[in-house]
Amino acid sequence: MTETIIILLVIFGAVLGALGIISFTFLKLVQGRRSDQLNTDEAEIMQEMYHGFTKLESRIESLETLVLEREGKGGVS
Repeated sequence: MTETIIILLVIFGAVLGALGIISFTFLKLVQGRRSDQLNTDEAEIMQEMYHGFTKLESRIESLETLVLEREGKGGVS
């Protein structure tokens, strides 16, 4: 049970850390720009990052499901 909690905390910590880095980068890009609009390269990078994190979220949900199913079948091995 405690191993499962630790695994989930590590996963969520990694996701939150990555989101923090992206947010910081995004803020620096926006503040560093002299104009109000991002150029097309920056917008493309942001879209790629968004899609990457969408995939990551899906993978984390799958891992959570596997961990919870394994826990329900008699414990984590």
